[in-house]
Amino acid sequence: MEGEWGDRGIQQRLLEDRATLSSLTCYGLRHMLARTDKDTEAWSDDIYTVYQYFCLGDDMPSKRFAELACKTLCQLAVEYPPHIAVYDSACLVLRDVYDRLGACHSYDTLCHARAMLERELESWDPSRGFKALQSHTAAIYVLLHCLRETISGRSQLTPTQTDAMLAWGQDTLSRAVQWLRDLEWQGLHNGCLAVLGDAAGVVVFPHIASSHLIMDIIDPLLALSSTPGGLTLISGELISVVENAWSSAQAAYPNPIDIIQGAGLVWCSGLDTIDMKLLELRATISGHPNRYD
Repeated sequence: MEGEWGDRGIQQRLLEDRATLSSLTCYGLRHMLARTDKDTEAWSDDIYTVYQYFCLGDDMPSKRFAELACKTLCQLAVEYPPHIAVYDSACLVLRDVYDRLGACHSYDTLCHARAMLERELESWDPSRGFKALQSHTAAIYVLLHCLRETISGRSQLTPTQTDAMLAWGQDTLSRAVQWLRDLEWQGLHNGCLAVLGDAAGVVVFPHIASSHLIMDIIDPLLALSSTPGGLTLISGELISVVENAWSSAQAAYPNPIDIIQGAGLVWCSGLDTIDMKLLELRATISGHPNRYD
């Protein structure tokens, strides 16, 4: 990374002057586009490193950085789908820069996010195992994120842009419903065994599944439902298939490891909260007369 950040490196500059970090990161992202080794693992790793350094702090990002990071990483994720680290970095931008730190979208950035999730939704491959589950549920998170940002008014879209984004979102939600309905847990688990051969990962599979259902689907649905106008976008069918997907996972794996005894193996989990979250989600939409169905 010395070519991007100089002889002393970004770490030293970060310690000396945090105010320059956003500008350095913008420069780094622009430079990544000009590199001649795109589509290599080294390039993919450096993309992640550039963004990771920005995330060391909780400073409010500039509008320029937020837009550049979102558009650049989403576009690169579309152009270079084999490099999962780029897709992961783009999703992190949406989670951290927009959701956590409060950056505001433009119609352009929402369209870049839309293009990225469309590519992922079209490439479901359960033979990829755990990574397929993580990538696909992350795409559903991006979809719900785009819908919430659209109706919140923070993105300042025109009425035509809002209508177009909502029409696309409702159509894409129906595809997400179909994916959840068709999700075959045992086949996915077999893919995990074939790809990873990771005994610890196989043991904690229910924890991994529950964590991604909560982080990428249930919590974003709760956030959407709490946004004015959000309940009209959430169908009863969508809630039912989320509930059924979790019931199917429990039926496939009826004896998960004890979360305390297996704490050393569980790198992410929602087993202790998922039933409560599902009840909260169902209660939120129950009795709402103007729900989208």
